[in-house]
Amino acid sequence: MKPPNKTIIFLSLLCFLLTPLLVLGQKRAEQIPKAIESALDKRFPGWKLAEVSEEIRQFLMQHSADARPNLIRGDFDGNGQLDYAILIIHGPTPNLQQSIVGFLRKGNRFKLYVLETNPASPARYLLLAKNNTTGHDFHDVGNFKYANDSIELFGQHHLSYIYENGKFTFVLRID
Repeated sequence: MKPPNKTIIFLSLLCFLLTPLLVLGQKRAEQIPKAIESALDKRFPGWKLAEVSEEIRQFLMQHSADARPNLIRGDFDGNGQLDYAILIIHGPTPNLQQSIVGFLRKGNRFKLYVLETNPASPARYLLLAKNNTTGHDFHDVGNFKYANDSIELFGQHHLSYIYENGKFTFVLRID
């Protein structure tokens, strides 16, 4: 029996080493659709996913292994299609800004909504509020049920961004 060719061994080893990198690239593409990345590139040149503190990351990992503090998916407008909310940083380094950007799917397209922009902070993060769960509006209506999935922002305040009547509104939350 003939020993394996060195070229074949090298190519096999190279494929084995590069496979995790290819999977990571595919995973990112699965998490943020290309149409959303393109819209962010156009509106916020040089944007990046916002970083969160290690304490927040560890806290979220205890509750869900796939929790992403800077990217959530849900049906925010109740049309049965998957929508996205992304926490990004952008702008010049000394004055980095942090924005929450919502994307509602309409057929093959996404409509972009800038929900808020503030100075960057590693203490802010996003969570998904599932439809039919209960929240509390600190200022107005008291307890309420989410009609659709909604975007929760934690940080200095706890806010919920709710899509209703064709726009996102927010409520100051306490649980």
